[in-house]
Amino acid sequence: MNKFHKTTLLKRIVVFLVITATVFCSTFAVSATELSDKRDEKDEIQSDLDNIRDEKDELENQLGDSQDSLTDAENEKKIQEQIKQDRIAELRALKNDIAALDAEIAQAEIDFKEKESLFLERAKVMYQYSDYSMLDMLLQSDDIFMFFEKISMYRKILENDKALMNEITVMKGTLSHMKKLQEETFANQEILIAQIDKAIESIENDIALKQEEYDELLATLDEIEANENDLAEDLKQIDDEIAQLEYEEQLKKEEESNNSSNSESSSSGNSGSSSSGSVSSSGYIFPLSTSGYSYYSSKYGYRVHPISGVYKFHSGIDLAASKGTPIYAIADGVVTVSRYDESGYGHWIEIRHADGTLSRYAHANERYVSVGATVRQGQTIAAVGRTGTATGHHLHFEIWKKGSTVNPIEYIKLPW
Repeated sequence: MNKFHKTTLLKRIVVFLVITATVFCSTFAVSATELSDKRDEKDEIQSDLDNIRDEKDELENQLGDSQDSLTDAENEKKIQEQIKQDRIAELRALKNDIAALDAEIAQAEIDFKEKESLFLERAKVMYQYSDYSMLDMLLQSDDIFMFFEKISMYRKILENDKALMNEITVMKGTLSHMKKLQEETFANQEILIAQIDKAIESIENDIALKQEEYDELLATLDEIEANENDLAEDLKQIDDEIAQLEYEEQLKKEEESNNSSNSESSSSGNSGSSSSGSVSSSGYIFPLSTSGYSYYSSKYGYRVHPISGVYKFHSGIDLAASKGTPIYAIADGVVTVSRYDESGYGHWIEIRHADGTLSRYAHANERYVSVGATVRQGQTIAAVGRTGTATGHHLHFEIWKKGSTVNPIEYIKLPW
C-alpha cells in the first residue's frame, strides 16, 4: 500500500473515531440532561406532594373542629328539647292544679251561699219578731239572768254565722288569687315553651349549616387525598424512570471505561460467563459456575420446609453446589441489596436489571459487590455458602417481576 492510500485510510479511521466519540458523547449528554430534568421534575412533584400533605393536615384539623362544633350544636339541641319537655310537664301539673282550685272555689261558693241563706233567714226572723221574741223570752225565763243568757246565745249564733261567711269569703278570695297566679304562671310557661321552640329552630338551622360545612370539608379532603394518591403514583413512576436512567448512565460510563481499558471486573465477568452455561431465550444465564454446580435441589412453589417442617410457599429455587462455587449475575444490572441477615437469607444480593426485573441470590458464603455497583452479565458477585437458614451449601435463587416472584426455571437453562 502506497503512502497516499495509507494517509487516506488513516484519515478515515480518525474521522470514524471522532464521529463515534461525538455520537457517544452526544447520547451521553442527552441522557444526562434527561436525568437532570427528571430529577428536577421529581423535586417539583415532591414539593407539590409536601404542600398537598400540609394542606391535608390543615384540612383534617378544620374537619375535627367542624365535627366538634357540630356535636356541640347537637348536644345543645338535646338540652333545649329536654328543657321543653320539663316545661310541658310543669304545664300539665299547673293545669291539674288550676282544675283542683276551680273545684275548691266552686265548693266555697256553694258553702258561702248556704251560710248566707241561713244567716239572712235567722236575721230576718229575729228582726221581724224581735219585740215578741224579747217579751216571749222574758216571760219564759225563770229570771232576768236567763233572759239575758238567751239573748246572748242568739247574738253568738248570728255572729258565728257572720264569721263563717267572712271566713268563706276570705278563702274564696285566696283561692281566686292562687288561681290567678297559677294562670299567669301557665301563660308564662307557654311563652317560655314558644321561646324554646324558636331556640331549637335556630339551633337546627345552625346544625344544618354546620353539617353543610362539614360535608364540604369532607368532600374537599376526599379530593385532596385523591390528588395525593395521584402525586404519589407520579412520584413512584418518576423514581422508576430515574432509576432506569441512572442505570443507563452507569452502563454508559462503564462502557466508556471499557472502551479505554479492560477493567478487572469485566475480565472476571467474561471468564465467569464462559463457564455459566448458555444464554436462555429470556436473555439470562445460569447463575452458577457449572464446575461447582451439583443438582437442582428444591423447586419453586409450595413444599414442606426442610427445617421447620411447615408446608409453605418457596419463593425461589435451590441449586446445590460446593462451597465457594462462583455465583454470577444473570444479566447486566445495578446492585440494590447487598447485606447479611442472620436468619433467612444469610448473605444475599439483589440486582435490578434494565427491564425492571429483580434477581436475588441468597445463602452466600461471601459477597463481592456493594449496593449501587453496576455489574455485567456473568460477573462473579458472590460465592456459594450455607449462611442464614440453610441445611447445606446451595444457592437460593429468585426472580421478581412487577412486584411478585416468578418461577426461575422458566427464565434460565439448567446445565443438566
